[in-house]
Amino acid sequence: MAEKQRLSRLAETIHDSANVFIISAEDSSSSARIFQQQMLSMNRLVRIVTSSAHTNPDVINTLDEHDCVITCSASGNYALTINEEMQAVKAYKALVTLNRTTLFEPTYDYIFYLSGEYLPSNRTLTTIRNVYTRYGMSYFFDLLFHYYYARYQNEVRSL
Repeated sequence: MAEKQRLSRLAETIHDSANVFIISAEDSSSSARIFQQQMLSMNRLVRIVTSSAHTNPDVINTLDEHDCVITCSASGNYALTINEEMQAVKAYKALVTLNRTTLFEPTYDYIFYLSGEYLPSNRTLTTIRNVYTRYGMSYFFDLLFHYYYARYQNEVRSL
C-alpha cells in the first residue's frame, strides 16, 4: 500500500536524520535486521530496539526532531502497547502496520499500511496471522531499501 512518494520521502528522512531507530517486538524483528544490514552496506547505521530485555528503549526518549523512529507492528498489538510511550518521542515517527485504528494518528507523523484490502479489527488487540503479517514487513523494507539505494548509491564510497 505504500506510495512511491511516501517511501521515497521516508528514505530521504532516514538519510537526513542524525539517528535512525527501528522499534519492533523481538519475535518480528527479522525483516528490520535484514534492512539494518543492507543499510550498513550504504554506510548508514540503523539501530534496532526490541521488546527483549537486552535492549535499552530509554534511548528513544532522548531523540529530537533531527532523528527518525520507525515502529514495526504488523498486527498493531505491539504499537498499541507502546503507543503512550511513543507519544512523548520528539523524533519523526513512522508506523508500519495493518491495524487502522485512529489511536495511532496523533502519535505518528505517517502510517504505512501493509494492505489496503485486509482490514483487521479496529482499536483492539488481535491475533492476526496471514500473508500480510508473514511477508508484509519484509516487502516493505525491501521497497524502502530499494528507494534508499536508488537515490543515494552514488554517495557510497567504493572500497
